[in-house]
Amino acid sequence: MLDIDDATTLSEADWHELSSRAELPCSWQEYAASGGGTLTKPDSTRKFCRVALPSVAIVWAEDQWHAAYAKDVSKMGMGFYSPVQFLPRARVRVWLPGHSLLRLRVARCRRLKDRCFECGGLFEAVDKAPRL
Repeated sequence: MLDIDDATTLSEADWHELSSRAELPCSWQEYAASGGGTLTKPDSTRKFCRVALPSVAIVWAEDQWHAAYAKDVSKMGMGFYSPVQFLPRARVRVWLPGHSLLRLRVARCRRLKDRCFECGGLFEAVDKAPRL
């Protein structure tokens, strides 16, 4: 597979070649139909609204690539379906088609079925200058 820093060359073809792949908790038609809508409820206590983001995704964690699915996104983080379980506070990188790698710190991960873990992560800032 490609070097993790070479994110601009990732493609959907690379996603199809991965052997570790997530299963969706619903049919592809239901998943694809969820796109674009706002997921915030009127009585929600969330800080920022979430927007559905049905898309394929590639997750890089612990020196392994996984074919995953993006679920939703907000200002603070994103949700995705993973084929493997991640512990809270684990650092992962997620690639979406047409974007560079996103750095996330896993906040939650729950098993829905075999090879389907619903994960949520918070975006991590990238430090460009070394800390003194």
